[in-house]
Formats: sequence, structure tokens, C-alpha cells
Amino acid sequence: MNGFREELIDSLSGINGDLTIYDIADDKLLELTNTYPGMSFVKNYQERIITSNNSSIEGLLMKSISQSDIYLIPKIQQRLFELNGIDENWVYIGVELAKSLNVKAGEVISINIPGSSMTILGPVLNSYELTVKGIFNTGIYDYDKYFIYSDINSFNNINSKPIVDVYLNGQKFNFDDLQNYYYETWTDQNKSLAQALTTEKNVMFIILFFIVIISSFTIISNQIFFIKEKFKDIVLLKVLGVRQLDIAILFFLNSFIIP
Repeated sequence: MNGFREELIDSLSGINGDLTIYDIADDKLLELTNTYPGMSFVKNYQERIITSNNSSIEGLLMKSISQSDIYLIPKIQQRLFELNGIDENWVYIGVELAKSLNVKAGEVISINIPGSSMTILGPVLNSYELTVKGIFNTGIYDYDKYFIYSDINSFNNINSKPIVDVYLNGQKFNFDDLQNYYYETWTDQNKSLAQALTTEKNVMFIILFFIVIISSFTIISNQIFFIKEKFKDIVLLKVLGVRQLDIAILFFLNSFIIP
């Protein structure tokens, strides 16, 4: 069950950071990068958007990041197909979204971001045309369908407060370095899943505990009946000079091997 738990968490992590820091200053981010050189720090701006083409319309979460940071996201860089030569207005989409929109790498999709102007029908949507630079396959449907990554140079003004996803890469992080900043761990962001796994682990421990207890009583009762049945043989062995310890070892081996 511990192996199942680790495998499940490993399959679901690697997209969002192991640690997410909100509204952090650039100088502090540079300090953390120098303090933990083995970790990956991905600065991004997040926005809910609507994407569309002639085939479909989808509501998505867009993360605007730099080109080099796309390779720091573990689950993205493992299975990524991309084109060279697209340096502006690019976007990376998941394989499930590509199927839904019926688009391929190199084709154009339209995204719509709510603007600051309001009308009686709601906020005005600002439209952008983006070229699909790459398609990734994380193996997790929700991420492959509802997450996209765009050029930070095109959308760094959509949110005044950047978010930093930290990928620990198996290293330990000292949370005292973030005393003045708001952050969330992967467990904080997935409380329902973490709680379910904890409950499952506790229930399995209780079940296995009672199985062991019942099995122990069964073995003990069988040994008691066995000793009563072999009482005459035990007396004969003692008469022949067999030590008490040797007889005890024989019964122990019997109870250890036969069950």
C-alpha cells in the first residue's frame, strides 16, 4: 500500500510545483535560486481563458512562462513534441486538448482573456492568436486537456502578482526562508487526496493488525493442542535425556514452518 501511495503521488505530481509561492519579489526569488541550485524555480502568470477554433471551444488555465522554463517542468519535458523556429506568440498544449480542438503543432489557436472593461453582458474579451509550438503528454487527462503554457513576454501584464512553482527534485527545502511570504505545498493544494490516502493507510494498518492478531491466536491454539497430543512423547524424550531447551526448539520450528 505504501508503494501504491508513492506511485499515485508521483503520477499526479510534476505539473504544479511541489511548492507554490505567491507574490514573491524578484530579489528574494534570486536569493532562493542561489541558495537551492539543485531545485527548479518557474515563475509564471496564471489566467483563466477561453480557447477556440473552428472545431471546439474550451475553458482552460493558461500559465505564461519563459521558453527555457518549459524544460524545468518534469512531466512536461518527459514527453514533449515541439517545433523549432517559433519564438513569439507561441503556446504549448496537451495532447487531449489537441485532439479536442483538432490542431497540430504549427497551427494557430485563438484565446480570449477577460479584460478590465465591463459591459452589461460582462467583461470584454481580448483575443489573441497563438501558434502551437509544442504538444505534451503527461498521461493525466485533466492536465493534458485543461492546461496550456504561453509566452511570458506576451502575457506578463495579465496579473500583477506572479506565482513561482518550485520543483524540489528530491531535495529538502527550509520553509523558514519563506516566513514573510504566502506559500502552499503540494499537499495543501490537494488536501482531499492527501486526506484520502492517510485514511486509507490507517484503515489498512487496522485491518492488517487484526489479521496478525487472529493468525497469532490460531497458531497458539494449534500449538497448545499439539503439545497436549504429544504429551506422552515429550515425557519419553525427557526420560531418554533430551533437554527441555531442545524440545522447546522442536516445537518452535514446528510452529514456525508448518503454518
